Amino acid sequence: MKDLGELQTLVWAKIKAAISNGNSASFRTLGQIADEMDRKHDEWQRLLDDGAASSGMRGVPTSGPPADGRSVGATTKDEDFSGRSIRGFELAGQKISVGSYKELLLEVTKTLQEQDLNRFETVAPQVRGRGAYFSNNADDLRLGRKLPKGKLFVETNMNANLIVTVCRRLAEAFGENLKLDVAPVRTRKQKRFYITEETTEDLV
Repeated sequence: MKDLGELQTLVWAKIKAAISNGNSASFRTLGQIADEMDRKHDEWQRLLDDGAASSGMRGVPTSGPPADGRSVGATTKDEDFSGRSIRGFELAGQKISVGSYKELLLEVTKTLQEQDLNRFETVAPQVRGRGAYFSNNADDLRLGRKLPKGKLFVETNMNANLIVTVCRRLAEAFGENLKLDVAPVRTRKQKRFYITEETTEDLV
């Protein structure tokens, strides 16, 4: 594998081709794969760089922006938010209640826009993976939504993990720390049912 960027570009091309010929179910599945690729990009790149350094390989790209010039930032915490409900967040001295991760995305962008709109318009488009999360053109996004201020649209077709990653990267770009109020992980206790001779007779 010469370059992680080449691999992701190839996979993205395959995904887009499959989506163009697929149904809504395949679109959702492939969309989740694409989101996970974006979320894990920096982790994979670090592993690739560490492997190259330890083996003494030369000519392997080191950490930094991808060769195509797209900016990819790091995630501070690699938590899994799948299936966990979110209740709110704290950012820039404000505590805001939200009921979904999509609402988290919209409220974080709103808070940062109110703090400095011009800075947001400059910083937000740089927060991206292999595709854009913010753009002046809605056609650049899978499910773009116009932000209340400024000229940007935001991608809303993202899973919980990717939304948290994007929000954290936005906050870090503003020098802020995003704190989330998320429900703890619940473990399911499986109940075991034993069928005795008596119960078997009752079922007959």
